[in-house]
Amino acid sequence: MKKLSNHIILSGITVSMLFSPLMALPSGGKFTHGTSGTITSGNGHMQINGNGTNSVIQWGGGFSIGQGETVEFGGNSKNYLNIAHGTSKSMIEGLLKANGKNIFLINPNGVIITKKGTINANRFVASTSSMSDGDMWKFAKSTQE
Repeated sequence: MKKLSNHIILSGITVSMLFSPLMALPSGGKFTHGTSGTITSGNGHMQINGNGTNSVIQWGGGFSIGQGETVEFGGNSKNYLNIAHGTSKSMIEGLLKANGKNIFLINPNGVIITKKGTINANRFVASTSSMSDGDMWKFAKSTQE
């Protein structure tokens, strides 16, 4: 009888996890190609501040924004190149906030912006192309805004 009650409790926990809303923020972000800055997150909000005109950020855990969550680009950088790694598509279901900034998102697995996904940026470009290391260096060192 105890075994049966344990199975029922475990099944209930599993079902609640399956149907709970998936919250997501980008993960594993590192500034690369000579660029620098800070990435902080908490309570469904991520703040990204680049130090130079252009920032290259490689996201080892992928780049997605869950419903009700916010990713905000600030700092001195005018242009942010985000490279998503992994096997998942980038899902933009929350708010990408980048007032006056240009945001580039590359994910060879795809980028989906849902009906609830909102992008507030000077310019937003998403691509499924890959980008060479040399092209990332050119982006990082470019003086064009």
